[in-house]
Amino acid sequence: MATALAVCAPAPALALPVTPHADAAPHASASPPEVAVQQKAHHKNAHKKKSHKKKSSTVQVQKKKSHKKRSHRKRSHKKKSHKKKSGSGAQSCSVNWRGYVLPSDHNYAGIGAYNGSDRYMCKPTPQLGIRAQIQHLRNYADAGSRSTNLGAPFEPRPKYDANAFDTFPYKGAAPRWRDLEGKWAVPGDKYWDTIKDIYNTMRKYNGLGSVSDSYQIMGSSALSPDQIAAYVKAVGNPWKPEIGPLSMAQLYVSEGNKAGVRGDVAFCQSILETGWFGWPGSAAAIQVERTPETAPSTTSTTSSTTTSTSTTTTTTSPKSSTTPGSTPDSTPDTTTTSTTSTTLAPSAASSTTTTTTTTAPVAPAVDPVLAAYLELLATTTIRY
Repeated sequence: MATALAVCAPAPALALPVTPHADAAPHASASPPEVAVQQKAHHKNAHKKKSHKKKSSTVQVQKKKSHKKRSHRKRSHKKKSHKKKSGSGAQSCSVNWRGYVLPSDHNYAGIGAYNGSDRYMCKPTPQLGIRAQIQHLRNYADAGSRSTNLGAPFEPRPKYDANAFDTFPYKGAAPRWRDLEGKWAVPGDKYWDTIKDIYNTMRKYNGLGSVSDSYQIMGSSALSPDQIAAYVKAVGNPWKPEIGPLSMAQLYVSEGNKAGVRGDVAFCQSILETGWFGWPGSAAAIQVERTPETAPSTTSTTSSTTTSTSTTTTTTSPKSSTTPGSTPDSTPDTTTTSTTSTTLAPSAASSTTTTTTTTAPVAPAVDPVLAAYLELLATTTIRY
């Protein structure tokens, strides 16, 4: 029985060798303390390098951003300084009339320019100044004009907003250019006559006939910008705006077409209001004269036998008129000065008689437009 039990007893388990896995952590005995310290140091160094790279990249990005900001500041500073230089006149402009107009005001029609005015107009660009002028003309000519039907955004000015435009007391009261007299500028005598003379001369230069006093403010331009500019250049008076005559004429015609106003005539209105876009500010500044025609000087000498010497000098100077639109009177004022001296000489004395006649240069004609401009500047008491 004991034998049977011994036979049936389970066999003892065999001890198999255990092979450690390749990914298993090394045994403590296989990793001495020095190796662990080296591994920790390696990890710290790698972490430091990564953080250093991050810091350096962050610093570079910050440097780039600060450089961009600085360059942007420099560019904006240049733009601001350029704006100040180019628009110094407009920046110093006030609603109170200072007594003169600067080209940088972009006020080409004398709007608000009269003594005691608190509604003088300045605009930042030539286009906006011209637009305000054209729209004001439309308001005079068209009873149905409103700030919303002008073909372009309404351009307000001091004490003249959209409501003032819509309730303008002279709305539709001046359908003809002549009707502006006593309204656009008061008293405005010969206001249209001067504009008409400028316009008809410009038309004649370009091969067109003259217009009459019934010429309407509303309508299309008969002259192109090229034709307007060609005439202005041919006249050759000083030009002070920052844009040339052609660009100026293009703005007048285009803005006039938007509002339905004759932009070519409005350009001639501005020639009067600005003194050929030269803005002479005083009577002394009107000496922008045509080239004088100089007559030759003649001197004659005759000899004769006499007992005296006689010298006669005759000086001729012309009359000059500065009345606007007039031409110099060709009738000369003559002043004769005669000096006679007698010398007693020995026998057979001979003497010489010399007569000298000098004709002074013909006085240049003052441009009637400039004369009318100065008269307008001096006499205007109010503008509407």
